[in-house]
Amino acid sequence: MSCAKPLSLLTDSGLTFVSSKEDLDKICPDLKEAIKCIHGFTRHCMKNEHRKHFRKLFHGTAYTVHELCRNGTHQEEYLKHAPCMQKVEKQNAICFKRYTTAMHEIQSKHPHRK
Repeated sequence: MSCAKPLSLLTDSGLTFVSSKEDLDKICPDLKEAIKCIHGFTRHCMKNEHRKHFRKLFHGTAYTVHELCRNGTHQEEYLKHAPCMQKVEKQNAICFKRYTTAMHEIQSKHPHRK
């Protein structure tokens, strides 16, 4: 589902490049549109039971986008801590790379255990 691509900003980068209100103002329209698109997809393409389950799982993401993209305490707190998150992002990237490498090594030694 290509309309969900903007949400990869939340999972892939952890929003570490977003450090100002202006940055949020740039990405929030795409994030909101992605949420709207996903809700439309679930409404039209999923059976009611699956849709309810998906929405329970997806609620946190939708809530985060909503709170991050509107003026208020959540947005203020995020922006207050954004510079610190940017500082540790490089360390996190190094740890993630080590973890990924180790997981690939384990999987290559035991290919039947996935």
